[in-house]
Amino acid sequence: MAKLKVCGVRDLDSLNWLDYAADYIGFVYSPGTPRNIDPLEADSYASTLSRARPVLVVTERSPSRIIDIAGSLKHIEIIQIHSVLPPVEIAVLARALGDEGVSLSPVLLWNGVWERIDPCRLYRLIKDYNVNVEYVLMDRRKGIKERIPRRLIEEAVKCVPHLGVAGGLDPDYICRVLGGLNPMLVDVSSWVESSPGVKDLDKVLSFKKSVEVCLS
Repeated sequence: MAKLKVCGVRDLDSLNWLDYAADYIGFVYSPGTPRNIDPLEADSYASTLSRARPVLVVTERSPSRIIDIAGSLKHIEIIQIHSVLPPVEIAVLARALGDEGVSLSPVLLWNGVWERIDPCRLYRLIKDYNVNVEYVLMDRRKGIKERIPRRLIEEAVKCVPHLGVAGGLDPDYICRVLGGLNPMLVDVSSWVESSPGVKDLDKVLSFKKSVEVCLS
């Protein structure tokens, strides 16, 4: 069954039940955005988790800055870079973060076409550099209304064993578009919220049920 990542969490009170409802919990470091949380505060939140794996999502593009952030963390296990980086930079970062005990997850953005590189080619290059990543996440560029088409996900799951899918997911999309494809991970944020950064238990459980029924 696909793993569930609930992203954009800012509400400490929800962490107790999210720890059991989700497999990954994402904290977003993106100053000026409604779900932004300071990395050290996110790391403090991550210390309360016993089951779900904490992910720090960063929009920062500077490898040295990302490495500095990782060095300040004690409990965050994964850094997801929500910018499209060249494969060689991904490889360098993966090695450097690994030295800090942190895994890397790169992101591919779709805006009607893939930006810079497609998932299969990226994964081949990552393996050529002999580095490992936690997952490769497919997401749509902010402001793009159309969600990633099934045919592109179907192509990607054949060549990327650790594939994650994001981009405006809801239960209908999970069952109608992703059903039968079974990516490693699905990533949800706004659909399960009552307000930015505050997750709704009933919505999370509804989404999780769709994942269990349609992606098992």
